[in-house]
Amino acid sequence: MMGRIALLLGLFAAPAFLLWAGHHWRHKSARIRGAFWGGLLAHTLAALIATVAGLYRPAEWAASDLWRGFFGLWSMLVFFAIGAAIGAMRSSRDDAPRSGAGRSRPRAAAPATGAERTTTEA
Repeated sequence: MMGRIALLLGLFAAPAFLLWAGHHWRHKSARIRGAFWGGLLAHTLAALIATVAGLYRPAEWAASDLWRGFFGLWSMLVFFAIGAAIGAMRSSRDDAPRSGAGRSRPRAAAPATGAERTTTEA
């Protein structure tokens, strides 16, 4: 029963959270953005692993298949949490804002046209 709950949380709750976080965490610190990207990459990898584990000779599944049960049921939830933690730790080293993040470059003044020159000179 716990495996099924972990599968449902990893299959639906983690992507829903990532969808929400991807929009709301755009302008947060580097640590928060790192946690988002780490969770996203780890969940994507775990989804591929869970699919392979679920499709590999399903007739031979037994209750004693520890690794297959982990990869098929728990991997999306566990890898998501581990990936988010690793992403937060890796990006906390460079917690300075990205170059150009949150500020815009000053625009160069456009050259004056002929009409502007006559009005300013007159």
